[in-house]
Amino acid sequence: MRIQGQEHEVPSGQSVLAASLTLGTDSAPEALCGMGSCYACVVTRNGSEQVRACVTQVREGDSYDW
Repeated sequence: MRIQGQEHEVPSGQSVLAASLTLGTDSAPEALCGMGSCYACVVTRNGSEQVRACVTQVREGDSYDW
């Protein structure tokens, strides 16, 4: 998967937010509630689709930007 344009390997089943925090990326999506109800963590998947980073599991080959 790609986060902010950089290729990373993460365990399956992790949320986009957890992966970004675990990898220690320079930035991570904002996270207020951590359960998908506030939409503060919305990120772009594959250049167009908007998803919530705290409840969206990473998928092989996907790219996430915020």
